[in-house]
Amino acid sequence: PYSPHGIAANERRHLFVHNFMRMFAASKDWILLYRVANFVVNATYDRSIGMTPFFALYGREPLNPFDSAICALLVKE
Repeated sequence: PYSPHGIAANERRHLFVHNFMRMFAASKDWILLYRVANFVVNATYDRSIGMTPFFALYGREPLNPFDSAICALLVKE
């Protein structure tokens, strides 16, 4: 069913990604930055569904890539 509130939330997400990508448009690493923006959007709590979009899709919270990198460094030591 049509829900104007749901559309507004989606438009805010698109605006965030658009503005984020516009700041780094000249960067050669834009695809990496897009992945970061995508992670941020999917890992951000959404009041309308009461959870993160990632949790709604997969049933668990996403692994933070920074935490994974730190754990990998600690294992090497």
